[in-house]
Amino acid sequence: MIKFTYLFLIVLFSQIAFAQVAPDQYVIFFNTKEGTPYSIDEPENFLTQRAIERRTRFSIPVNETDLPVNPAFVDSCYAAGADVRYTSRWFNFAVVEATDEIVAIIEQMSFVDASRLNRTGKVFSQATDDSKFGAPSKYKRASSPTSDDVQQQINLKPLHQLGFKGSGVRVAVIDAGFTSLDDMEAFDHLFDEGRVIATRNFADDANIYYGHSHGTSVSSIMCGRLGNEFEGSASDAEYIFIRSETGATEYLVEEYNWVAAAEFADSLGVDVINTSLGYTTFDWPQHSHTYDDLDGQTAIASRAAGMAFDKGMLVVASAGNSGAGSWTYIGVPGDHPNVLTIGSVNVDGYYSSFSSIGLSVESGKPDVVACGENTPYISGSTVYHGNGTSFSSPLVAGAVACLRQALPEISGIDILNAIRQSSHLHPDNTQQMGFGIPDFTDAYFSLLDSQYIPSHLFEVDFISAYTDNQKAIRVKFYSPRRIEAEVKIYNLQQQLFYNRKHQLEGARVTDIFIPNAEVGGSGQLLLVNISGEGFSETKKIILP
Repeated sequence: MIKFTYLFLIVLFSQIAFAQVAPDQYVIFFNTKEGTPYSIDEPENFLTQRAIERRTRFSIPVNETDLPVNPAFVDSCYAAGADVRYTSRWFNFAVVEATDEIVAIIEQMSFVDASRLNRTGKVFSQATDDSKFGAPSKYKRASSPTSDDVQQQINLKPLHQLGFKGSGVRVAVIDAGFTSLDDMEAFDHLFDEGRVIATRNFADDANIYYGHSHGTSVSSIMCGRLGNEFEGSASDAEYIFIRSETGATEYLVEEYNWVAAAEFADSLGVDVINTSLGYTTFDWPQHSHTYDDLDGQTAIASRAAGMAFDKGMLVVASAGNSGAGSWTYIGVPGDHPNVLTIGSVNVDGYYSSFSSIGLSVESGKPDVVACGENTPYISGSTVYHGNGTSFSSPLVAGAVACLRQALPEISGIDILNAIRQSSHLHPDNTQQMGFGIPDFTDAYFSLLDSQYIPSHLFEVDFISAYTDNQKAIRVKFYSPRRIEAEVKIYNLQQQLFYNRKHQLEGARVTDIFIPNAEVGGSGQLLLVNISGEGFSETKKIILP
């Protein structure tokens, strides 16, 4: 059912034999991987080459959590009369459809853990459809922001101008369904260029392109194109579309479906996951989360999101739409510290009242915010506007894909920290907006600076010139010694806007901040020149 619910799990999963997670569906936990025909020395038998290369690039070892469930255990479940829907490598379980009598037989098997799930706790009111996917708001207004506007707010356009639109980066969209995505003009370029790598449905046996349109709307914000009217935040990336819930009901099994989806993404070498889903409460109240569960280590989907990060993927999640509701707080899997959790603001930067908040300032959640209010997305062949952190999350996830393309060797934690540190409230943060609105151009150049090695130790190097999301000009230089340099900014007609001398510190990168008010209006092509004794260099910038 598509409510921005958030669920819960309880005791340590290694101690659970089985639990019913939906009508006629159970999760069976196994107590060993001994006897498996797979070996960590031969990962090509269960991971694609791309997944192996991602681990190699970030020095991530293949370990026992990568090994598939022992096939003999799966066969035994089938022999008992169960239908095995999928298994989990990371947590060593299987989700099966079975009767109570069949599950009782499976429970007696020696490789099934002997403990039982037993959970009590305070139950909160069930969320509504609006709190999960945002208020129904499919409308067009002449005054509504464009895709360029919402991308400019996070200062993504300069990365696009540098050629970083996600090319070569593999993105998984884990969602509730992708109705008509395969028939829409906005996605033709993906299919024409072979950039839909795979699809998978862990929720039911239906075609993912039928049943729910939420994932289609979400995906359009990342990869949709409609001529000059709309372009997604990572329109050149590769995509994998995965359905993890049906929308008709809300059961604990959806969290397990999410685990399977993340593992599928991992096996195909995905770089970035976007999930505009979250869980707090369920149709069976005994499975609902409490606030104490939002520690990033309790719920199975949160643990899986953390595992995905550990395997080298960047996970971006919507914070939720319960800010004005009874639940109020973010949910699963956005509670994990290594998930980039996205709240909502409007295009003017004001907090959206529906956006779920962090449990405390110390929780660091949400991490950042982007436009999720009156946000453009594509339905059919038309650009509409809607509300929800379901829309702010893919906007940022696409930007993360662009950053990953630009900096393929940078670690996940360095990318997360650069995004947080680029945000307009940093180093402060709030429960509503986290560290604020990120500046992806600033994050990019900050990461470049952190990796900067001067090509000539005894020469001045003009590293970069760009505008940040406050429309200020940032100019960065390296100098081997303390020197005085003159900075000039002028247009193509040689009209001088800025002329000032600066001291460049020795053996380090100097960052010069020039307010936009000093250099003219938007849209101008400007030349930035730095000169001094024995050197002079010029770069171009375009004011936003």
